[in-house]
Amino acid sequence: MVYDAGTGLTTITAEWYISEHTNRVADKLVVFDSTTNITYPVTAYHASTGSRENKVLVTGNIASNANIVLGMKYPATYEFSKQYIKRGSADGKEVSITDGRTTNKWVEIYFNDTQHLIATVAFPSYAKRTTSTKTFNGNPDNTITGVRTGEQPSETQSLRTSVAARNDLPTITLSSDTHQTVTVTGASFELMHTSRTSRTS
Repeated sequence: MVYDAGTGLTTITAEWYISEHTNRVADKLVVFDSTTNITYPVTAYHASTGSRENKVLVTGNIASNANIVLGMKYPATYEFSKQYIKRGSADGKEVSITDGRTTNKWVEIYFNDTQHLIATVAFPSYAKRTTSTKTFNGNPDNTITGVRTGEQPSETQSLRTSVAARNDLPTITLSSDTHQTVTVTGASFELMHTSRTSRTS
């Protein structure tokens, strides 16, 4: 890495080449400190039409920082299947209950060693419901044992968000579009079924 005091930019030479020459490439790149998780804005990259380049320009003087990481951003998304309550049938198999009305009350996500996670409950336009989004960003006050000042910890917790809708209506997704770690270990839903003769939850 080389810092230019005249421009205030640090040039990073990557170990891989960039072959796409559009303005959106800078938005796909991420530069961060692996010990503090601080990110640095990517200003541009050296490119000339018809050639591959591997030099990225970053705002600020980070040339002497040995913990800098350069990478590509990409979104990771998981969509849950529709949730149904099941009951035993005459042949001993479990079948989904589709008569009456099944309501999904909430969803809770369990995770460990996680720094960033987004849970989204979205609805089709005809439902006239507002999308619900909950974001986990770690512990901002660094109260976890062993965490150094300025460092974003990884945590083992759960994230609950309200659904309050018919079970087949919303689309529930988990996503992350940063370099930060996320490990999902499970999820639980609370459903309530109402029919003309009974109610099951």
